[in-house]
Amino acid sequence: MNISLHLIPTFTQFLKGKLLLTFCSFFILLNTNAQSWIQIDDFPATERDDGTTFTIGNIAYCGTGYKVGWSATRDFYAFDMISDTWSTIEALPAGEERQYASGFSHGNHGFIFGGLNGSNYYNDVWMYDPTQNNWTEKTSLPSVGRRGCISFVIDGIAYIIGGRTSTDPAIAEVWAYDINNDAWHQKNDFPFGPRYRGSGAATHNRGYLIFGSDENDHFFKEFYEYNPTTDSWLELPFFPVNGRTHSSLNSLSNKLIVVCGIDGQSQYAFDIWRFNTDLSSWEELTELPAIGRKGGMSFNNGTNVYYTAGIDPSNTRLKETWKYVNALSIDEISKEEINLKVYPNPTYDILTLELTDFSLKQNSRFTLTNHLGKVVLSHENLQKETKIELKVLSKGLYFLNVWKGEDFKTMKVVKL
Repeated sequence: MNISLHLIPTFTQFLKGKLLLTFCSFFILLNTNAQSWIQIDDFPATERDDGTTFTIGNIAYCGTGYKVGWSATRDFYAFDMISDTWSTIEALPAGEERQYASGFSHGNHGFIFGGLNGSNYYNDVWMYDPTQNNWTEKTSLPSVGRRGCISFVIDGIAYIIGGRTSTDPAIAEVWAYDINNDAWHQKNDFPFGPRYRGSGAATHNRGYLIFGSDENDHFFKEFYEYNPTTDSWLELPFFPVNGRTHSSLNSLSNKLIVVCGIDGQSQYAFDIWRFNTDLSSWEELTELPAIGRKGGMSFNNGTNVYYTAGIDPSNTRLKETWKYVNALSIDEISKEEINLKVYPNPTYDILTLELTDFSLKQNSRFTLTNHLGKVVLSHENLQKETKIELKVLSKGLYFLNVWKGEDFKTMKVVKL
C-alpha cells in the first residue's frame, strides 16, 4: 500500500530533534499508566455478594446473590464493556432467588447452575437468551443440589466441579453438561480432594482450577489444568501466596487473572495476579486501590478485567465497579495462531488489518482501546482486509485486540 511506503521517511522526520524527545516522553507516560484500576459506574441495584456472571460478546450479565437485608435475589443486569454502562434485563422467574450459583456461557446464550436459597440447594440450569430477553429452564443435574461450584466451558461442554451440598461441606464430583444436547454425564472425581468455592476458567481447550476449601476448612493454593480429552488433571505451579476462597479467575488469551478473595486467616485480598500459561509462571500486578473484598462478580473483554459488588472485612456489602485496564500488559504480543498483518504502524489515518488465513472469518472481530481501556472502535465479521479509519482519533497509543474463532491476539498501535 502506498500509505506504508510514504510513511517511513515522514515518520523519521517527525522524530527528529525536540519532537523525538516529546514523542518519547509521551510514549513513556502512556506505558507507565497503561495498567491501572479505574472506578466506574456502580452495580445498578442493591449491594450484594456471591452473585454470578457470564459474558456474551462485549456484554457481561450479572445477577442473583445475597443483598443488604440478608435475602437472596433473582434480578439481573447487563454491563456493556464498550460503553462501560449498566442496563436492566429480565430477572429469573419468581421463586428462583439464590446465591452461590455458577455462571457460564456458550455461543449466544448464558447459563446459571445451582446455588442456595435458605436451606434449599438447587440442581437446576437456567438459560438466558439475550435476543428474547428471557430465561428457559433446562435439564437439571441428575444428582443432589449444590452451591459454590467451580465451572468452565470447553467445546460446548460445561464442567461443574465440587461445591457444597446439604450434607457435605465440600465434594469432589465432576459433572459435564453438554450444552447443545442438554444432557449430563458424570466424569471422574477431582483427584485432589473436595473443593468448595474455588475458581475456574478455560482457555485453549484446557480448563483451570485454583483455590477452594475442603471438608476440614483447609484453604488451598494449588493450581491445576484439566485435559477434557483424557479426563485428567495436571498440577501447575502453586499460587505464590496463601490459599483462598471466594476469588475470581479470568482467562484472557494465554493469561489467567486472579482477583481478590479471602484466605484461611480471614484476610480479605485486594491483589491481582497473572499466570502465563506459556511460561507457567506467576506475576503480581497492580493492587486494587480500595479495601479487600470477596464474593464479587468478575468478567473481562479480552483486555480489561472488571470486578463488581462483593463484601468487605466489616461484612459491608458493596456495589462498586472497578476496571483493571490492559491486564494483558502493553509489552506483550499474544502468540496465538492468528496470521495477522497490521500496517502501516505508526499511522496518521488508515490502519489495515489483514487476516492472511481467512478460513475462520466467522466469529471474527476487533476492538481498539485507548490507554485507559476505553473501547473507541469495534467491528465484527472481519474481511480478509479490513480498513480502520483513525483520522478522528487523538494522537497516542492504542491497543488492537483481534478475535478469530477462539483465538485472540493483541498488539500496540500508534496514531500520529
